[in-house]
Amino acid sequence: MSLVPPTTTTLARPHSYHSSTAQISSIQNNTSADDADTSANEPASPRRKTLMSFPDGLDSSPLTPPKQQLHLFSNSSPASSPNGTKYTIITNVATPKTHSMLSAMEVSMDSPASTPDTSPWIGGHGLGNTGLGKSGRVIERLMAENDRLRREIKAEITKREELARAVATAKPKLEKLETENARLVNIKGMDDAVIKRRERKIEELKAELDSEKARREDAEKRAADSEKERDEVVESLRKDLAVTREEARHSAVHAEILQTSHVQLAKEYRQRIAGLHKGLRDLEGQKEEDRKRLARLDVVGGQMRGEVERMRRMHAELLNVWHKFETSKNLEVEGIQEGARKLSVGIDEKEKEKVKLAEDMVEVMGRMKWVLNLDSLQRGAHSPPLSPDDASKTPPQ
Repeated sequence: MSLVPPTTTTLARPHSYHSSTAQISSIQNNTSADDADTSANEPASPRRKTLMSFPDGLDSSPLTPPKQQLHLFSNSSPASSPNGTKYTIITNVATPKTHSMLSAMEVSMDSPASTPDTSPWIGGHGLGNTGLGKSGRVIERLMAENDRLRREIKAEITKREELARAVATAKPKLEKLETENARLVNIKGMDDAVIKRRERKIEELKAELDSEKARREDAEKRAADSEKERDEVVESLRKDLAVTREEARHSAVHAEILQTSHVQLAKEYRQRIAGLHKGLRDLEGQKEEDRKRLARLDVVGGQMRGEVERMRRMHAELLNVWHKFETSKNLEVEGIQEGARKLSVGIDEKEKEKVKLAEDMVEVMGRMKWVLNLDSLQRGAHSPPLSPDDASKTPPQ
């Protein structure tokens, strides 16, 4: 068995296979006492290294399922085996024949040339047939099974390589198909958008068509109604025209009658106007006479206004004299009353003075009445009224 550089190899597992683990490890507890003594002399912490790996190159793709790894580890150190090395082969390979097998074995191989054919555990000679006991037979059976599994692994690797080459060959086509699919999907999306827009446009056009149809039906209905109304209006106008013609004929007759009446009325009005002009001239003569009379009355009125103004001034002066007299008399009355309160004698003399004062007051009142009677001049009287003295001397009538 030749060694290859220590690399980690990934091995694809088909979908139809079930995951199963065939582990080859040290089983010193099931070997003979000599094997147990040998394993007791080995170090406690085994040094692990990769013994064999399969070449890389099986890329993962949709056609290759999840990968499994194949590792070869060493459980012994070089110090304990100077001429030979013990390797533990740990594999995780699933095949239809090994999906339920789980076993372990320890392989001791010489470094120069250690092959399954020269191993003392395999074949019909060497130590393989000399009293190995139950553990030896188990190890021999497991080694044979391991060789068979190794051949199956090589065949499976060959199949995987062929499958990888087929996948690599089909990958450009797949990428091209994916690109074409993406382009077609994009075109489909664009077509869907265009179709949706056109469907919306169609719906809008349908709605517009329905509205246009409704408007057309409404217009046709309105046109029919308009034609009906037009016929009714034409018939009504025809009747009105006949009535108008009849009225025009009657109007012509009435116009002739009115023209004759107008001529007669014009003649009568001209006669009346001539009479009115004559009456107007007479009124103008009377107006001139009235104007002259009014001029004379204006002169007399001016004289009367002057006289009235003079009498008003005289009346104002008399009122002032009366107010002064009344004020002086009030002061005298107050003085008399004050003297009456101070003096208790001479009551008779004071009474005489009061009687005289009363007489004076009566005289003053008569004079005031005479002044107030001056307004009789405004009513056309030419002689002034009598004085209070003359009035008192004149007997009443």
